[in-house]
Amino acid sequence: MSALIFHHYPTSPFSEKIRLMLGYKHLPWKSVVIPSIAPKPDLVALTGGYRKTPVLQIGADIYCDTALISDVLEHLQPLPSLYPEPSKGMARTLAQWADSTLFWTAMGYNMQPKGVAQMFDHMPPGTAQTFMEDRQAMRKGMQRLHPGDATAAYKSYLRRLSDMLDSGAFLLGDVPCITDFAVYHPLWFTRTRTSVLADIFNITPAVLEWMDRMHAIGHGVFEKFSAADAIRYFSGRTRHCPGQPRARHQRKLRPRTDRRRTGGRHTHALHAAPHRRPRGHGPRSLSAHRLCAEGRDCRMTAE
Repeated sequence: MSALIFHHYPTSPFSEKIRLMLGYKHLPWKSVVIPSIAPKPDLVALTGGYRKTPVLQIGADIYCDTALISDVLEHLQPLPSLYPEPSKGMARTLAQWADSTLFWTAMGYNMQPKGVAQMFDHMPPGTAQTFMEDRQAMRKGMQRLHPGDATAAYKSYLRRLSDMLDSGAFLLGDVPCITDFAVYHPLWFTRTRTSVLADIFNITPAVLEWMDRMHAIGHGVFEKFSAADAIRYFSGRTRHCPGQPRARHQRKLRPRTDRRRTGGRHTHALHAAPHRRPRGHGPRSLSAHRLCAEGRDCRMTAE
């Protein structure tokens, strides 16, 4: 299997979602740390303009959405499963709710003045303003919840999550599923990045205990990897990851924009799974089009 190259930054909540999945599935990965705000020249060189975080690279194949990335990881390493029976339909539905409704509620709560002050406390003057402008550009047309409304909704959701933990160690049973990873990352942001506001969890000790169990999963085995090496690996100038044995038969990989396979339609960068998959890279039994369909998620998030 080609190396998993993960483009992320440490404080990204959606990146934490995938980092924990990689640890849960015991998949080794290479870490490319990218900027948290634009410009991101090395990333957009790979994605064709898509600039959100995170991005998974497998050889010359690029996967740009965490719902899609989750399916790719499940295909590469089926066990332990992110979608255990018999509740995989419910798990997917709840995960979509968590990545949208719960996430934006948590962010509305986290971005109170006290939370913002903590986030940018040790950063140069003007960083907070630059960050807010960058995120606002990605949320055109969206209204952020008023902090008071967000607080009330967040408390309500936490109580419901606590009720779900009455019958098991995790949200839908005794083992984690996609729902746990999707619910965890916005709460993780509150607890780690805006810890001055983390007293909201005091009303739901069961949720805190569950968060400790999720944290204990860890990020698995990974090593640092440079953006330059990732680009060379993509372009074909280096057709293997440095430090890995070369395959005996290799052919040059060329990034391409090819509309013929989609009948001339433009494929949005959000679903940047390749139209034509180079041999030896990426999932072999799932077509790119199927992966796009399963992983579609057109929300405008702060990924």
